[in-house]
This record gives sequence, C-alpha cells and structure tokens, in this order.
Amino acid sequence: GPASGRASADEAAAVAASVAIVAEAARRDLRGLAPSRSGEVATAVLRLAPGLARLGAAHPSADTRVVALRALQDLAALPRAAVFPVHQQVRQLLSASLDADERRVRSAAVACGGAWSTTMSVRR
Repeated sequence: GPASGRASADEAAAVAASVAIVAEAARRDLRGLAPSRSGEVATAVLRLAPGLARLGAAHPSADTRVVALRALQDLAALPRAAVFPVHQQVRQLLSASLDADERRVRSAAVACGGAWSTTMSVRR
C-alpha cells in the first residue's frame, strides 16, 4: 500500500544521498587517489549504476524513480574512465524512464541522460 511505497521512496532517498556523497568526494579527490582507490570507485559505479537505472526505469513509485535518476546523474559526474563500462547499459535503461507517465520522472531522466552524454563526450 501507500506506506510501503513511502518506505521504498525513503530507502531510495537514503541510497541517493549516499551516492551523492560518494560522487562528490570522488570528484574532489579522484585525481589524488592511489590507483587501487580509483579501482574501488570504478567497482562501486559498476555495482550502483545499473541498479539505479533499473529503479529509475521500473520502480512503481515515481518518487523512488526520481531519486534514483538523480543519484544516477550524480554518478555521471565521475571521470569518464569510471563510468564508461556501464554507459551503454545506463542509456538503454534510461529510455524507459523517458516514456514515464509522470512529467517529473521524464524530466529527471532527461537531466540524467544529458549528464551521461556530457560525460561520454568530454575527454577527461
């Protein structure tokens, strides 16, 4: 019911907040990280990005889809090398979010897709 949808949205918001913190820390510090730490960031992206894209595409709660798409957008700000392995999968899953009935989900999907396109087009 509505309570379980709210719990899912709250859980997704907590995950998204964690992703945003990790993404911001990684953006600030990735250049100075030891290679092993850069690998940890890439591994985290491999684990998080597809799941967030699936949540953004298919979760029954629009709130959860928006939060997941925003978190996925934050991940796109990481260096290209970290996100390149999953970009095709993310872009394919984003197409379902672009067809959502809710305007806010579509808007979040457009912003997310734009961030991923920018990351893939910029050499860094």
